[in-house]
Amino acid sequence: MYQMRRIILPTIFSLFITSLSFGQFTTDEISYGNRLDLKNNNNSWAIGGGFSNFIMHGDLRSIGTNNLGNFYNFGGYAYVNKMFNPLLGLELKLSYNQMSGGSQYLSDIYEVLYVPGSVVRNGNSVRVNKENLFFEGRAYGAELNLIFSFSNLYETKVSKWHAAGYFGIGYHLYNSALYEKLNDGTNFAFDDANFGYNPTRNSENEASSIYLSAQVGLKRKISKRIDIEARTGIYFNNEDHLDATISNKQDWETFFVTSIGVSVKLGKNKE
Repeated sequence: MYQMRRIILPTIFSLFITSLSFGQFTTDEISYGNRLDLKNNNNSWAIGGGFSNFIMHGDLRSIGTNNLGNFYNFGGYAYVNKMFNPLLGLELKLSYNQMSGGSQYLSDIYEVLYVPGSVVRNGNSVRVNKENLFFEGRAYGAELNLIFSFSNLYETKVSKWHAAGYFGIGYHLYNSALYEKLNDGTNFAFDDANFGYNPTRNSENEASSIYLSAQVGLKRKISKRIDIEARTGIYFNNEDHLDATISNKQDWETFFVTSIGVSVKLGKNKE
């Protein structure tokens, strides 16, 4: 994960510098030998928002758990972006996500740190069933993304469809907590595994971490001002406790976010 950050972060910085260097060109000038006719889609500012679905892929996972089925986590997002030229732009995005996921093949092979092998319930010592571990929580995040237009690499005229990539860095606060699903359907909370009792988490009330992201989006033009958009992306979390679970099964975490929403272009149209 450390080496990945050494590669990705300089790349993001280099692309940002490139975007600024091309900022002198307008959206209807020549790019890569093709004349781009963007007179009906040259709003350089846009705002957008919509709904999202969060999928955890760490020590605990939202899809394909052993005993607990699948976990569906919904949230929302809002952003503002600025295109400097037909190819490059920047986006500031805010997000909220519900988070949850369950155990997948933990069994007795992988030790879960800060979780005892047995606990006392109703005066009896009971063994913890690792296959019934799950987490729940929510996360608030902000990210800065470089926008790279795939469509404008080859399009000579504006179409109703537009594809782009988003590559960035973000920061989020989250309060994920670990539980065990008991045979009677109730949930047992592992207080000692969360926040202040877990020395790797940086707060007694909430944890936080930096993440890197790579996303791809597709927009469908509805009018000169409005697009419908869908986006999906993979995120690389910089800590190992987003799912409130630390084990030697996986010492880094990824999560996936898929979203659908509306984008509204701002500014004047050049006729």
